[in-house]
Amino acid sequence: MKRIPVVVVFILLASALPASASVKNGVKKGNLLYNTNRYAEAGKAYDETAALYPHSGVPSYNSGIARYKMGTYGAAIEKFNSAIASGHADIIPAADYNIGNAQYKLGASAEESDIKKAKEFYETALKFYKRSIDLNPSDEDAKFNYEFVEKKLNELAEKYQFKKDDKKDQKKDDKKDQNKDNNQKQDQKQNQQQDKQKDQQDKEQNKKQDEQQNQQQQNKQQDQQGKQDQKEQEKKDKDEQQQSQDSQQNKEQDQQQGQGQQQKDQEQQQREQQQKEQQKEEDKKQGEGQQEDQEKKEQEKKEQQEKQQGQGAEEEKPEGGEEEKPQPSEQPGEAAQEEKPEPQESAAEEKKDEKKEEDGLQAYQSPQSDGQGVEMSEQEAKMLLEGYKGEEASGMAVRMRKKKVDLPEPAKDW
Repeated sequence: MKRIPVVVVFILLASALPASASVKNGVKKGNLLYNTNRYAEAGKAYDETAALYPHSGVPSYNSGIARYKMGTYGAAIEKFNSAIASGHADIIPAADYNIGNAQYKLGASAEESDIKKAKEFYETALKFYKRSIDLNPSDEDAKFNYEFVEKKLNELAEKYQFKKDDKKDQKKDDKKDQNKDNNQKQDQKQNQQQDKQKDQQDKEQNKKQDEQQNQQQQNKQQDQQGKQDQKEQEKKDKDEQQQSQDSQQNKEQDQQQGQGQQQKDQEQQQREQQQKEQQKEEDKKQGEGQQEDQEKKEQEKKEQQEKQQGQGAEEEKPEGGEEEKPQPSEQPGEAAQEEKPEPQESAAEEKKDEKKEEDGLQAYQSPQSDGQGVEMSEQEAKMLLEGYKGEEASGMAVRMRKKKVDLPEPAKDW
């Protein structure tokens, strides 16, 4: 029983290799179409992504898989070669493996019509299987397919008895293929170096950008800190200025209050001085009035004495003398009124008044004992009130009252 060869075809996911977000989105879209057996649409989506991002080998590789599933093996081989040209080491072994599969399919199709052409396809498939095995020795599928196609090729040689010249041609072809492989490896190495340099440049550029961003961030923070410090300093200066103004205002208020108090004190002293002067004037006027009253009383007393002496002389007239009769009134019917002398107070009443005055003055001069209430007369209260008006006036008034003055008896209207 003839064993059917194992032909493994697999598709790469978007995360198989480093790629940008746009590459991943394009590959993801093609994978969704591929998984629903819409191979033509999937191949178109892969090709669009590969055209936009030629440096990524994943879209070209997956496009080759889609063509392989459609049976267009020549187009599939072209896409696999494009994937190999990207230079990604992870894609090359799988691409070589699938090129071998496509070459085997082409050889199987040409076996019925052109044995020699089929032989060439089988030999090319063996070359790509071998290269895949060299790059990935653990690939058991590539080893199995290599042995299978090699056996198939030997069966064809026995069946159609190929000449030995074919072996020479095979060696020449192998040498050409080897040179081609060497060139591809060299190109691959150069691409890898270029990719490495590009990655290094990208890293340096990213590093510079990060440094610039950090520097900008630091400058921004410094500016913010400077603004904050400036605001705090302005606030501090403003507070100090306000405190200075408040202190100055308080000082001015204190000075104004001191001046106002001093002015009030001066006004109070002036008022007190004026009161003292008024009190002195009043006391002086009172003293002059008392002196005038005293002089008036003495004059009245003197006149009374003279009058009394005149009456005494009249009484001493001799008997037998004619008494002077009063003149009749000019008005008839009216009796002549006799002029009567006013009576004089007796010496006892005069002594009694003097004693009353001395008693009032003595009550004013003698201190009262604590806790004892003394009832004052109206004259004592008046004298005490006059004593409070001023020390100088009071002293003078007291001295005036201490002096015993002989007052004339007041005339009474009987």
